[in-house]
Order: sequence, then C-alpha cells, then structure tokens
Amino acid sequence: MDLSVTGTATDTNLTNWGLDYGPGASPSSWTSIATGTAAVSNGALGTWQTGLPANGTYTVRLQVWDRAGTRSVAANTVTVGNFKVSQSAMESNAGAGGTVTYTSAVPFALTETLVVKNKQGQVVRTLANLQRAAGSYADPWNGRNDAGTLVPDGPYFYVATVTDGTNSLTWDLSTNTSPVSTTPATVGPPRRSTPSTTDR
Repeated sequence: MDLSVTGTATDTNLTNWGLDYGPGASPSSWTSIATGTAAVSNGALGTWQTGLPANGTYTVRLQVWDRAGTRSVAANTVTVGNFKVSQSAMESNAGAGGTVTYTSAVPFALTETLVVKNKQGQVVRTLANLQRAAGSYADPWNGRNDAGTLVPDGPYFYVATVTDGTNSLTWDLSTNTSPVSTTPATVGPPRRSTPSTTDR
C-alpha cells in the first residue's frame, strides 16, 4: 500500500529537503522516499510504499537544509502492519479429498472474515469469521459449501475482510477471470505520518 506523507519543509533560505525512513526507533540506515528543492507547507512530501518493508517499527525523517548548511530534522515513529492472505494451490480435486489452504498473516489483533465465492459472486463457504491475534493462520477448504455439499467444478475466489475496529480492508478477487494467489495490504497502522520542520 502507498502511504502519502504530509508535512512542512520551509526555510527563508531553503536549498533542499529530504524525506526518508529507517528500521526501528533509532535507525542506523535510511531509505529515501522523496527529495525536493521547493518549500512545502502542510502538503504532500512523498509517497511511502509500505508494502515493501517487513512489518515492524520504522522512523520517518524529514531533513531541511539552508544556504548556510544548517540542517533541521523532524522525525516520527510509525508501525507498519501489513495483512496478507495467500492460497496454497490454484486447483483442487475436492472429490478426491483435495484441499486448498488459505494462509492469513495477521500483523496485530484484527477481526477477519474469509469466504469463498463462486463466479456469480455468491458466498459458498465461510472459512473464518472471528477475532485473531497477531500470527499466521491456515484455513483449509475442501471444496464443500457451508452445508457440507461438494460444489460444482468451476472457478472460485477468496474474499478477505479485516478490521481493527477503526479501519477496515476488503481484498476481493471475485471479479477477476482467474484467482490470484497473494497480495499484501495494510489496515490500521501505519497511521498518517506528518513530520515537519521550519527553520528561520
């Protein structure tokens, strides 16, 4: 997921500014998000691709330099928590006892609903509908509907919905022509980061 970082980078004698992030509360290395030479006042500084780094704590830092070489720094600590769900196979022979396992990587306490839909968009099986703590969860589907009957041959899609009580996310592949195995997405943290620095 892309996260827009907003803030203020101004100085009467501004030469340039840089926005970056690093792992932990006191990073020893930094990765650039954006740079600029024009002042920004309570606006977009850059876009952080939070789907790339691993889950955990990060520091987002804004640095501003003036013509005298003076540097001003503002930093915020944020938590990246990506929810991810994947499937173990693209095909299953349920009549012969085959299953497809859907694995959810839950970064922090969430309520997850995981369903399987047919190509008409109808729910044929609810695999999960409960509160989950941080961890990895495997939900197998044996090709049967909620009544225990084998479903007909055809394409089926999983739909995952998660919420932390304030934010929610739905990943729905039911309108695609074929199932897709994985995709990361963010729900809840990271919250919007708003570093700012003004040097006079």
